[in-house]
Amino acid sequence: MKLFRKLFGKEPAKSNTSVKQQGKNPISVIGNVTDSYIGCAISINEIEPQWQDRLNAYIATLQQFKPKTALSLLEKLEASFASCAKKPSQEFRSLISFQKGMCYRFLDERKKMCECFITAYNENATILEFKEQAALSYFKIEETTKAIELADKLLLKNEYNTIAWYIKFLSTTTYDFNSIPAFVRQNIMFQYMLYNYFNVKNIYECISQMKAFSMLPDIKNYNPQDITIANFDENIFYSNVFFADYIHNYCFTFHTLNEGNIEILKILEVLLDKILSKIEGSELEKKYGTLFLLNAYVKYILIRDTRYISEMRNHYLQLESKNDILALLCANVLQLNEQTDFALEILNDSELKESNIFFLRAFCYLKKNDKIQYRTAIRGWINSIEEIDNYVVDSYLASIFTLKDIGETDEVKLSDFIQNKKFENQELKTLIETIVKSLISGILDSPQLLALNGLVSDIQQPRLLLYIADTYYYCRQYEPAIDLYKKYVDRDEENRQLFFYINSLYAATSVPLKL
Repeated sequence: MKLFRKLFGKEPAKSNTSVKQQGKNPISVIGNVTDSYIGCAISINEIEPQWQDRLNAYIATLQQFKPKTALSLLEKLEASFASCAKKPSQEFRSLISFQKGMCYRFLDERKKMCECFITAYNENATILEFKEQAALSYFKIEETTKAIELADKLLLKNEYNTIAWYIKFLSTTTYDFNSIPAFVRQNIMFQYMLYNYFNVKNIYECISQMKAFSMLPDIKNYNPQDITIANFDENIFYSNVFFADYIHNYCFTFHTLNEGNIEILKILEVLLDKILSKIEGSELEKKYGTLFLLNAYVKYILIRDTRYISEMRNHYLQLESKNDILALLCANVLQLNEQTDFALEILNDSELKESNIFFLRAFCYLKKNDKIQYRTAIRGWINSIEEIDNYVVDSYLASIFTLKDIGETDEVKLSDFIQNKKFENQELKTLIETIVKSLISGILDSPQLLALNGLVSDIQQPRLLLYIADTYYYCRQYEPAIDLYKKYVDRDEENRQLFFYINSLYAATSVPLKL
């Protein structure tokens, strides 16, 4: 994508305006919820009527996505036991402990959740779901031996038990997906539990393996369903995977809006509408602020109603935990709609460390003609880059030329661009080293000229050859610049290389003025 900016009344500095985003999943997921009583199937005989009424109220409350209120109802029920002539059975107490664990799960209170599930199992070891959640709890608190013992017992009853396979599979570090029975691999609960684990642990190669084994939902097969407390996690899983699919191949463009895969966004619109209709106004609304932000983004792309821009910003600022990808999405939409200061409000957060954040921050300062802040921001981006490959080199060289165009190379050193960097090949290292040296000094000495001439013979990419032509131009080596511009410059629209080509023809008086 091309950007044209007039600086000092001259032809504009060139800034690369697109960056590829290899998506990391930004939306957290929670654990499994299955059947009633909410998560378990248990029959308790001779429950006191007042206890049954409170249990019914608890179930109705949790089904309304109000785990905090539901928990308080359970705690009040427990407190009432002290004044009752009839004491609750061990079975009934175990049910209360289990349901408290379910509430703590939604409230992300991991330690209390595990304590409740283990207590429920110790009080009543006959219930399958109690044993499963106890095993899972032992695994989460890293008491792996106890977790595996329970997993083995579960497998004796059912060789395809999902929880048991989850524990056994993750208890090793080999992550051999072939070791998992195909029947288990296709279990949706098993899939989203694994996905969540690998996502939290940043083990993205295993998520790729899940995709290779067809363990991630295919957007083509998505069937909308009413959202309940029982299938909530499943639908969060869908939103995670579909958004990851969208962002994985997304290219951020800073001059015009890249819509990305519209078909994915259309599915996300349906899915998010269903989820948000259930949690809006509930006790989970704040926890899932990410989904509200994502929904505003999807609506903006599909409808182009500007009211969603302010919604995006407001939802982002209210997030408890900021996220690089969401920051990029939101800030880019803001700056594209001439709200650059609001974009910088997001981008200047010191918690954001992703390299594209630095790049967009620099771009915003360039839009504001703030040369000093641009220099600082682009150096931050340069420092964030560890490896220079054939993709990054385009943006890398563009930043060098932009610094030159705005007159901010006086405090720049060659070491800023090559120190502690890995280069995909020696060719790229020589290219960057030679261009930076010549732009800082304004001179192409004989060794540098020889190096660039050699690269012209070896390099195949027109974009890189045009950067060499620009270097010739800046160092007043007009004839070799003309040779490259003549072959590779775009004559169909205004661009900086065409401007330099024309200037080179005028400057090189011995060359006929012919484009």
